[in-house]
Amino acid sequence: MRIYYPAKGVRGKPYHSDIINKDLFTFFQGKRSHTIPSEATLLAVGAFPKCDIDMGENTDSEYVCDKGTFYIPKSICMGEVVASGWAFDYYFVVLCGDEVELRYLRWDRTWHETVGRDTEVTDPAIIAKMERTLVMFKDANKPVIPESVPISRQALLAFFTLIGVTDAEELADKIHDAATKPTECAALCEEFDYQDDPETGWHFTLMRLALRDRNRLDWVDWKEAPAEVFASLCALLPPGAKEYLPPCDDENAYDENAYPEDVLRDCNAVLHERYGLTILLWDEGGDEYMFFVVPLDKVKEAFTAASELNITLQRVEDLCKE
Repeated sequence: MRIYYPAKGVRGKPYHSDIINKDLFTFFQGKRSHTIPSEATLLAVGAFPKCDIDMGENTDSEYVCDKGTFYIPKSICMGEVVASGWAFDYYFVVLCGDEVELRYLRWDRTWHETVGRDTEVTDPAIIAKMERTLVMFKDANKPVIPESVPISRQALLAFFTLIGVTDAEELADKIHDAATKPTECAALCEEFDYQDDPETGWHFTLMRLALRDRNRLDWVDWKEAPAEVFASLCALLPPGAKEYLPPCDDENAYDENAYPEDVLRDCNAVLHERYGLTILLWDEGGDEYMFFVVPLDKVKEAFTAASELNITLQRVEDLCKE
């Protein structure tokens, strides 16, 4: 739900309490996604049964359309149906610059006909109900505090070194911190563009993203086309390796029923002979093929390091043939 103002600026008296204030917007602005409490949860505490938030990239901006020019402020709304499912009472906490105000709007017509009809909220009982709603809304979106996971930095370093990570020391430190000090790792979310709240075990997700960024690991879906599998694999290999591999990017080389493992198995034989490399798979029990390459004489070391990290590896040769 969105509120439109005729023009930018506070329309009533600014409001401030321990719950309703500018910090409320800071709390939600930092969230990449929002959880909306269920209607039953809200009603159980005497809150409004509906709530939502409008703080996207189009807010705090002018909106020009054939109906006129309006201003869209950042807002948090809550409300309820009041008439046979078509009219709503909405209450908004609105941020205009550094000021917060409370507005009421009866939504019973098209949006452009509601502009300018909002009024200030002053009833203490309504404000108290708004605050109960906001408390539940914030609680549903409270930061996730993942548990610390013990992990060996030396095993991380050994694993990264084996698969050719050039900044293995630095990356080992970062992933070790993500696992053992997750509450201190907000900056890593930004660095690795991690979109969700960190959960226990999130260091594995960061590890995979970091290795893919460095062209040391990649993954494909189980039904990925052979040409895509071939391209992902070649990104991990020495320059020019593509020229020596089977023509897996040729659509005539594989039929429509080919699996990624078919491409990986065919390429692996060439990697063994020409480069002394082999493909290993990181098995998570899902329907993806996640793979990287290591020197043939380092396979045992890779399995040992992976075991210490609670990572399950597979050899391409051990994949079942369909």
